[in-house]
Amino acid sequence: MQKLNTVRELIDFAAQTYADKPAYVEQVNGEMKTVSFRQVKEDVDALETALNARGWKGRHIGVMGVNSYGWVRAYLAALCGLGVVVPIPADTPAEGLKTLVRTADVSVILADDLFAPSLKPLIETVSFSECEALIEDGKKRIAAGDSTVRELAPAGDDFSKIIFTSGTTGERRGVMLSQRNMMCIATSEFIPLAGNVSISILPMSHAFESVCHVLVMLSTGGLLYLCPSLRLFPPMVATSGADSLYIVPALAEALLTRFRPFLDKARNLKRLICGGAPVPQALVDAYDKLGIQVMTGYGLSECAPLVSLNTRMKKDAIGMPGSYCKVRIADDGEIQVRGENVMKSYYKNEAATRAAFTEDGWFRTGDLGRLDEDGCLYLTGRIKNLIILGNGENVSPEELETLAVNQIPGVRDALVTEENQTLAIALFVEGDTGEEALANARASIAELNKTLPAYKRLMSVRLTAEPFATNATGKKIR
Repeated sequence: MQKLNTVRELIDFAAQTYADKPAYVEQVNGEMKTVSFRQVKEDVDALETALNARGWKGRHIGVMGVNSYGWVRAYLAALCGLGVVVPIPADTPAEGLKTLVRTADVSVILADDLFAPSLKPLIETVSFSECEALIEDGKKRIAAGDSTVRELAPAGDDFSKIIFTSGTTGERRGVMLSQRNMMCIATSEFIPLAGNVSISILPMSHAFESVCHVLVMLSTGGLLYLCPSLRLFPPMVATSGADSLYIVPALAEALLTRFRPFLDKARNLKRLICGGAPVPQALVDAYDKLGIQVMTGYGLSECAPLVSLNTRMKKDAIGMPGSYCKVRIADDGEIQVRGENVMKSYYKNEAATRAAFTEDGWFRTGDLGRLDEDGCLYLTGRIKNLIILGNGENVSPEELETLAVNQIPGVRDALVTEENQTLAIALFVEGDTGEEALANARASIAELNKTLPAYKRLMSVRLTAEPFATNATGKKIR
């Protein structure tokens, strides 16, 4: 892959290289609509030109909607030098939307037709369907000699995107990303793993989907099916011919169980890129028996967002860091990152930015991990989740949870907590949770305890038939 420093360069490259190959497919009024790479460029150039004529240059532009070509088109037009793009999750409640708009200085929004009517009384809004007329206007302006696209072409270091993250304290922070932050990933050694055909089911407002899928597929010339809802996803898996999927562990599990008939029809599927939450080894093994690789990835919004990917398929690993960054483990076990993908700062939050970096300029992830002799990264927990016992020992609950899930048959998930200065574990199992099942679980934990230092031993065990509460990406709510 040639070195491309900006999204504008990427769109031009894709149009020239892949031309009339299909780039996106989506269902519109019951029919499948295909968009070529050449059309993507023409639409993006025209929309950027028309919005510039409308006075949007330099503004912070929100993009809100479900996964669709309308979303992709709006996102790319804003990202090509017109202004600063701010992806807004489609499920953002009204009060959250007001806070996000205020925090990120959003003054205009491009939104799909489902959301635009409720947004227009609050802020200047253009719906995706209204973009059609703007695109026609932009094409006429370009034909008449309008050079907006060249004049607004961004540089690699230009601040171009704000993506919101909860941070390590729960406070919402706006991560400022440059063109190069995103493009170093979109043109990296990982891009061949995207495959020839894939399905976009993770929200496009998420940092991972908007960079590692939307931009990467422009790099590779792959075809991306745009899936706006979970209801449409299983049939699309069966009929699209996708050879790769980007999904969270909960959805990967659902494909093996509830949606298994659809998975069995996915004859071309070779690889799942899976992240956002811990990936149980049992899940990896189950797909391996089907001839499908599950590659675990690790990243954060502040790292644009990909740090590592387990391309070597090492057990329990989160992978080799990308060539665009370096990873080190601090004395306290924290994973720290430095490289082209790392943000420069949080938007208008100097205190949080200072706290996020070490004195010598490494980004503090807030995650705990280790590196093996090959430089492969392993995640062991979160600093904020550490359990500090009365004897001063620090325990990572995630480490013990992973051991329990991987070593005890029938355990789907686990949750370790502190009870009276000792460690307790709840095991989520499907099926019997009666006395005999509990006795067997206690015996299994007793065997596990023999392999652990005294302070890490699990002293209390309970079973539950109900899954633990999780957030939108599948992380357990503790």
